[in-house]
Amino acid sequence: MNSLDATLNQYGADLDALHRFDESDPDLLPYATLLNARTAGDDDLEALFGVYEWQDSPLMFLVNRDHLRDDEHLRKIRRLLAMRGDAPYLGVARPGQLQVYQISLDARSPSQSRIPLEGP
Repeated sequence: MNSLDATLNQYGADLDALHRFDESDPDLLPYATLLNARTAGDDDLEALFGVYEWQDSPLMFLVNRDHLRDDEHLRKIRRLLAMRGDAPYLGVARPGQLQVYQISLDARSPSQSRIPLEGP
């Protein structure tokens, strides 16, 4: 188990519901446009590493915090994912920490769209 998986597990995630974008998984077909954009070199989506599903529906896209450049980069990812309309949340993970943001087409800053969480 890698450190990001361990962090998600600390917050109660069922790792069987995590679909990583760097693995070959038939369940990733609904996310083919995101996968294609990532492999085509879209710098804005390189930080996106997977999607967490709940009851077979996307709940939260996941970003590796170490691959985010700045708040503007996070805002771009939020807006790109909002245009898809798949999941309501974006999780930003790094070892030991998970921050959750609401996905929306609004102009709010990341700090304004962050959902406060209790620790694991």
